[in-house]
Amino acid sequence: MFEFTQRDIILTLIQGDSGDKWAEEQDGWDRYSDKPVCTWDGITCNEDGKIIILDLTGQRLEGTLPVQLKRLSALNALILRGNSFSGTIPRSITRLSKLHRLILSRNGLTGTIPKIKSPTLISLNVSSNRLSGPIDDVLDFTATDSLSSIDLSHNNLSGTLPPIPTYKHHNLNILDLSFNHFTGTIPEKYGELQSMQYMYLNDNELVGSIPHSFPRAETKFVQLFLQNNALSGTIPHGFESVPTLQNLFLDKNKLTGRIPYNLCNKNLNQGYFYGPNDGNDRDGCTSIACPTGTFSSNGMYPCRKCQGESVTPYLGQSGECFELNQRRILRKFYTATNGPDWRGGRGWGQDTVPICQWEGIRCDSNGQVSNITLVNMGLRGTLVEDLGFLNRLRVLNVADNKLTGNLPSDLRMTSLEYLDISGNMIKGAVPPLLCSTRDINRNGKFGIDPQNLCERVACPVGSYSPSGFAEDMARCRPCRGGTYLASKHCYFSENLNYVMGRVVHNSAAGNVADTLLGLFLTVVFVVTGVLGYKQYQRYTERIEFECDAAKGGQDLFGMNEAMSYGNKNVHFYEKDDDLGGDRAPATRDQEACETVFDDQSVMSEGSQVEMVFEGLDSIPSRRALRAADSTFSIGSDAAVR
Repeated sequence: MFEFTQRDIILTLIQGDSGDKWAEEQDGWDRYSDKPVCTWDGITCNEDGKIIILDLTGQRLEGTLPVQLKRLSALNALILRGNSFSGTIPRSITRLSKLHRLILSRNGLTGTIPKIKSPTLISLNVSSNRLSGPIDDVLDFTATDSLSSIDLSHNNLSGTLPPIPTYKHHNLNILDLSFNHFTGTIPEKYGELQSMQYMYLNDNELVGSIPHSFPRAETKFVQLFLQNNALSGTIPHGFESVPTLQNLFLDKNKLTGRIPYNLCNKNLNQGYFYGPNDGNDRDGCTSIACPTGTFSSNGMYPCRKCQGESVTPYLGQSGECFELNQRRILRKFYTATNGPDWRGGRGWGQDTVPICQWEGIRCDSNGQVSNITLVNMGLRGTLVEDLGFLNRLRVLNVADNKLTGNLPSDLRMTSLEYLDISGNMIKGAVPPLLCSTRDINRNGKFGIDPQNLCERVACPVGSYSPSGFAEDMARCRPCRGGTYLASKHCYFSENLNYVMGRVVHNSAAGNVADTLLGLFLTVVFVVTGVLGYKQYQRYTERIEFECDAAKGGQDLFGMNEAMSYGNKNVHFYEKDDDLGGDRAPATRDQEACETVFDDQSVMSEGSQVEMVFEGLDSIPSRRALRAADSTFSIGSDAAVR
């Protein structure tokens, strides 16, 4: 079998014409160079000549991250920030046993973040990429307790903030999850991390109150950034007792009340104000957030009073205050939901028509809007927070449209008795203060359990009911893989649509074999979706067994497609003409098997994976595969034996 040298491994980073051009300008970085690898630019070795640091910061390198890097067994720092790498992060890189620093920031990486299994990892930085998906498993960190710095900022990550066990992560002092799409509440345990000094959760879609564990004398916060979310409640007085606190940003949330007096006296955020940003009238309170009834461009000093009929009950209001004029509020809602393209909408947007005569609007005897019912009218866009200032609104029914975004917590300020957002594409969590607003959909019926109260407003993500919210005789039921709030159905639409898309594509292209196979996979998908998760698990375990229990076997097939060929002997080969030709069958060679399965994209650059299916007479037994996003797909140029 071909044996990789350190030279072979690191040269896999050189890809395409741009890589060749870069290599020509470097000291070393040539397959035939007479200089030892340890003297090449960006490389540091230990006394045994093993590479321990690979630092290619800002070198404009392009291509994908090669799985061959896993063979650098002594590597303790992989630093590739500021390049143009794309594709996914190979799972094998996050499992290197001696890795201390993994810095992949400022690239173009996509896909999800693999679970961290490097037991010695101290610093993880994958910020400023295009990574997506939840991070529940990533930050579980069952394999490591040495992390001190985590930076996942400026990506497209979603889902709820993961729990971080305080007993395992006593060294964690930097956590940056800012500029993503995280939803839900901030875990109480985050305030109990013993060494935490710098926490950045700003610019997400978080709701709920600031955890009581944050403002304590024992905490060591130096910087705490929570701005630009949808946090509600008041600012805890306990922040006054945090001796190390220097920066606290809370603006652009839904916080009410006043900034605690002694907190104003701590002179926080001083480094933010200088030159034209500073003035004689600035005080310690406006340095944190503008008071209620005022606003500014950034929610902090300098603050201006709301004008005319506009108000704001919130601290740190930015941009503009909220309108109280009903017509203007409804006009804003009309614009935000693509009003001109509604199905219907008589009277909307017409200045000469009284708002109480607009289609779907009902008013009380005083001319105050009390009912908005716009069911299945093609609304696209978001529910504007201004609707919360229709204080006589009792019914809001926008079911079966194409609304997106989050459910505004501002609706708690209305007189809502009935709320129906079902059949839309609204994400996130029901704001806790909205859950505790009694009488919405009779939400006092189940007592004071917050979870039950929220279900009365809307079934949470990952659950469903016939109406989209819990009722007396129909509670919200779990739905694995659910995406939206207030779902009325549970189905596996996304994967099914993907398979059907392949069928349509292949049919149009005249690929009869692939079309038939796609139809077969569709039938298998539907049937196995009914059979359930346990059967899927059994099949994927069988695939992994054929591969000597190599982890990640199920990722080649995705979720259910593994069942299509899961009942016969399966052999895997990796072909790479540049690195020594065919590998031995994976069932006889553990290393080759792991090479196929290690990377989420399955194949390394320039490689081809072949599968040989034994004992299947009616189905093609040999195909070249192409993998995308960890999902089994068949290349249109598939070779059939």
